[in-house]
Amino acid sequence: MRICIEIPATPQHIDEVYQALASLWERAGSLLVQVVDPQTRICFETALVEVITNQIRHAYPETGVLGTVQIELILEDDHVEANLIDHGAAFESNQFLQTQPAINVENVAEGGYGLRLATALLDKIEYARIDNGNLWKLLKIF
Repeated sequence: MRICIEIPATPQHIDEVYQALASLWERAGSLLVQVVDPQTRICFETALVEVITNQIRHAYPETGVLGTVQIELILEDDHVEANLIDHGAAFESNQFLQTQPAINVENVAEGGYGLRLATALLDKIEYARIDNGNLWKLLKIF
C-alpha cells in the first residue's frame, strides 16, 4: 500500500503528515494479515516527523523561498517505509556521521537531537543528494 503527498515546507503543514499516516494505518487494518502494533506506529511516526521537521528547518533556511517536501509512505506485510524528497540545501552528512559527543544532562540544548532520535527509532535511515535535492529513506520493520 502506498500513499503520496506533497506539503509546503512549513511547520504548519506537519498535520498533513499525521493525516496521511492515520489513513495508512486505517487502510492497513483491512489489507494486512499482521496488525501494525502501536509501539511500531509511534516509533515510525516520531522518526518521520523529526526528519521532515529537519528538512523544513535546514533544507529551506529563511531565504524567502518556499519549498516543498514530497512524502511517499509505503506499507508492506513486514515493514513500513518512507521516502522524503526536498529540493533545498544539501545536508552536511559528514557532520551527522561523526561520533556524537555524550549528552550532558545538566545542560541539555533544546534542539539537535532529531536525527539521533530518528536513527534510534528506525531500523534503517539513509540520506542521498539527488538531482539538486535531498532524499531521505526511512525503514521500520515489524
